[in-house]
Amino acid sequence: MTPGAEVRDWLFYGGSSALDFVNTLRDRATTPRETLPDAESLAGWFSTAGIEGWANTTSQPPTPAEHQAALTLRDAIDAVLAPGRTPTREHVLLVNEHAHHAPLRELRLDEPTTVVVAGSGTAAGSGTAAALGALAQTAIEVIAAGELPWVKICAHTRCGLRYLDRSRGRRRQWCSMERCGNRAKAARHARRGPAAGP
Repeated sequence: MTPGAEVRDWLFYGGSSALDFVNTLRDRATTPRETLPDAESLAGWFSTAGIEGWANTTSQPPTPAEHQAALTLRDAIDAVLAPGRTPTREHVLLVNEHAHHAPLRELRLDEPTTVVVAGSGTAAGSGTAAALGALAQTAIEVIAAGELPWVKICAHTRCGLRYLDRSRGRRRQWCSMERCGNRAKAARHARRGPAAGP
């Protein structure tokens, strides 16, 4: 894949590959911006993110249909994990369907915050199905580990990135202190004006 704007725009602040995948749709808080516009960029993201099941040297590139399936799964993962969203039965079924390509857990349809053991799965080896299966399993593992209450949305008004807050006291506000934390600090300083001093 030729390096481009998409690569520069991929951020890995989520604390989970499932949330990093969700965050490939950027600027959700304002005007959502797609960083996986085609199958080639999806393959590049799998490789850059080091997604289990994706062997860049042997895997076939995703087809256009697989690319669309990945974007649909991304929305389902967001619905299952993000605060403020309520997953539908279809979201849960989709996450579970993809998760069967990687063993071992799935979400209960009637209670999507509950994880049950689903068996050994139908391992897909390597390729797009395996990569999406690994991402679905990672989303389920967030719930299985009891971390769902720790999933937060960056407080910056222009951001919208999702992340796991593993900070002491769970008081983290920003996707990254270096990114949105510094933006907020600069905005506060600008509001105070030069007369206010440091």
